[in-house]
Amino acid sequence: MARSVIAEIVDMAGFRAIPESTAEAALDVLESTRVCAVLSDIRIPDSGSGIHFIRTVMRRWPEVPLAVITGYPYDLASLQSEDDYPALIIHKPFHVSQIMETLRLVRGSRRALGVCLEL
Repeated sequence: MARSVIAEIVDMAGFRAIPESTAEAALDVLESTRVCAVLSDIRIPDSGSGIHFIRTVMRRWPEVPLAVITGYPYDLASLQSEDDYPALIIHKPFHVSQIMETLRLVRGSRRALGVCLEL
């Protein structure tokens, strides 16, 4: 449900959403497609998978902005003192303006080619 809502917001903002339902599928997209940002829920399907996904994205694609969407901010506790801690955290329930502002920041920092959503 949230994935389709966020994808619609991303599309409305003029980006191309690439929604994926698993961390593995999203990593495959990142391997084969140049994206301008990653929006990811931390529980995909559990926080352990989400933490692994965040670490992988931060280490392999450090130039790609990463925003984490979560209703459980304490899931990020294991990253608190690490360089892999995401700079952008959007708390659930989120407001459309938070997603739009995140995308505006991405657009302002680089030429937008697409957006990978992994939720």
